[in-house]
Amino acid sequence: MKTIQILVILVFCLAFKAAEAQEIGHLQIVINGFSSIEGEIKVALYNTEEKYMSESFMTVSAKVDASEVIVDFESIPHGEYSFSMYHDANSNGKMDTNMLGIPSEDYAFSNNANGRFGPPDYSVCQFKINQSSVSQKIKLN
Repeated sequence: MKTIQILVILVFCLAFKAAEAQEIGHLQIVINGFSSIEGEIKVALYNTEEKYMSESFMTVSAKVDASEVIVDFESIPHGEYSFSMYHDANSNGKMDTNMLGIPSEDYAFSNNANGRFGPPDYSVCQFKINQSSVSQKIKLN
């Protein structure tokens, strides 16, 4: 009985230590190149290639009230990520496109990656968060 109690306590201690050991970081994105100073910037962070451009891990929005806007993602587990963003200039909650489906609002991707006839591949946008703070400077297209 005493042995089982010791094993249970040991398992709980190890589980707590493993959870404590997960390192987290902070991502700061400095954005410029806005075509107008109005609306919001909407940023989606992806943590897997399979969910890239379909299901975000985290999202953040910020009011565009200057030619440069800074957005922050806090408490992100260390790992590989990518992000996409668009300037919702008219604050309608969606990326506007023309009749051909080409975005009519500014947009960008992590690493300032550009795609041809669609978003860039995940591998081009991918970056690592493996320290306490990571920063990217992004210019909207």
